[in-house]
Amino acid sequence: MSSKAPERLRIALIAHDAIDALVFFIDPLSAMPHDVDVKALIRIAVLKNIQFALNRATGRLHCPWFAIDR
Repeated sequence: MSSKAPERLRIALIAHDAIDALVFFIDPLSAMPHDVDVKALIRIAVLKNIQFALNRATGRLHCPWFAIDR
């Protein structure tokens, strides 16, 4: 399984309405070799109108039990 496979699987699950929300943390300061797949993941989440979080602050809004205070 390639490093791109997890993002592609998530994209397929979102496209088939199998995911209602997505918490996907990214590091904006480091280069992502799979940047195209991450952007596709974000696009499909917006297109399918699912809740998604890309950082801890929005993750806590979507999942109050998910409190990381480090």
